[in-house]
Amino acid sequence: MASQNEKHHASISVIGHNDVKHPTLEGEMDMEILLGVTPEVPVVYYKTQQWNKTYGRDPYMLSYAVDANNRTDAPLVSAVCYSVPETHLPPGYVTRANYELAKLALRGHTVVAASGDNGSTDQNCTQHAATFPQSSPYVLVVGATVGGKDGVEVPVSSNPVSGQYWTTGAGFSAVLPQPWYQASAVSQYLQEVNATPGAPKPSDYTAGGRAYPDITGIGENVISTYDGAILPMGLGTSATAPMYASILAKL
Repeated sequence: MASQNEKHHASISVIGHNDVKHPTLEGEMDMEILLGVTPEVPVVYYKTQQWNKTYGRDPYMLSYAVDANNRTDAPLVSAVCYSVPETHLPPGYVTRANYELAKLALRGHTVVAASGDNGSTDQNCTQHAATFPQSSPYVLVVGATVGGKDGVEVPVSSNPVSGQYWTTGAGFSAVLPQPWYQASAVSQYLQEVNATPGAPKPSDYTAGGRAYPDITGIGENVISTYDGAILPMGLGTSATAPMYASILAKL
């Protein structure tokens, strides 16, 4: 019987500068998972610029979306495992990039983004803050779960006692409004949260903003390598996002 590699030869192309001597951890993990699930699907590796003449530092999303919208052969499914707190970005940047993501969605492109591993705080854990592009309603955001009691999946939550030091990302946008299709689910969620002792107060976040994640998947016991070494099993949303992107690419 032919091996997987004999049956499918991965097609990989690169847009932008690719430093093969210094690969990024997230980029390498994404490629491994994408090619592991869908070796028959052509893969494009994007390396975007880090500076925008209008908004200053560009955390990749605007330059990627503009480039993809200018192409007739842009990938139909994209996996993104980076994020920046909305509080670190000019509102104009978030709005402008969101327009480009909306255009991609209208063209039938799906951007799948990891919800992050910092819970609902900014990177300094000083306030509740959504991240971008996860706060865009035109992005499919994937969280992470672990196998809980009796095989029931539960959201990943930090617990130093058990050695769990990250929490699956989630939040409400302070810039982009909540889409209509989320209204019922968010209303039910907030009723449960507000009735939970010790939960964040409604004044701590923008309940009327775009909420995420949209879906979730198992984020533990995923094997990946980096620079010749096997990474600790349990890669969080950096594993679930490319997994879902691979599944969508098969459709």
